[in-house]
Amino acid sequence: MKQNKPKVIFTADYIIQKRKEKWKQDHDKVRDNELKEYIANEFFRNKDLLLEVKNRPEKLIEMCFDVVDKNKKSMPFFLNEVQKDFINKLNKAKEDYKNKEITTISFIVLKGRQQGFTTLITAYQLATIITNRNFEGLTVADETSNAETIFENKAKFVYIQLPDILKPTEKYNNKRQLLFSKLNSSWSVDTATKNMGRSRTINFLHASECAFWRTRYCKHTSRTW
Repeated sequence: MKQNKPKVIFTADYIIQKRKEKWKQDHDKVRDNELKEYIANEFFRNKDLLLEVKNRPEKLIEMCFDVVDKNKKSMPFFLNEVQKDFINKLNKAKEDYKNKEITTISFIVLKGRQQGFTTLITAYQLATIITNRNFEGLTVADETSNAETIFENKAKFVYIQLPDILKPTEKYNNKRQLLFSKLNSSWSVDTATKNMGRSRTINFLHASECAFWRTRYCKHTSRTW
């Protein structure tokens, strides 16, 4: 009597592991893009997977995002150990906030070079607005050119590489803002000024290169999750 194979449960961790195994096996970006298309479709078929990623946006990064490596080649975005450590701390803080053990979430990152923090935070904000409603993210840099560079090089590149099914209906898509109309979620960049973020409810603020801001602007860096 033929036995039925056990049904595979497509959790985010299972999918990420399979993507890692496939990439390690052939390092073929064409095949990885085909796999991303399959993953993206599974994402919308599987309600449990969708809920998992809504609660843990970093899972979508490793499932479907790309990044440019030091050799300027596109590859899957798998978190390094430093990035994983930060995400673990962020998730613990989010849980504490949910349980009302803390009232705000704020991190000061004294980072070394080439650890990928800006790339990670940028991808995290993008993953969050793709999977959640009524979410507003903001990245603020010391100069306009730096803010726009973060948006164009680290956000737009990732977004463009996504399967179309993962791209929500857009209202705005320019060099400083990405807003999804049906989700009412957005992410934008700005320059550090005394009026930045005014009259807005910011859920996630990334204060880039805060050490180079004018002192009187730094009081605006704390925001509630």
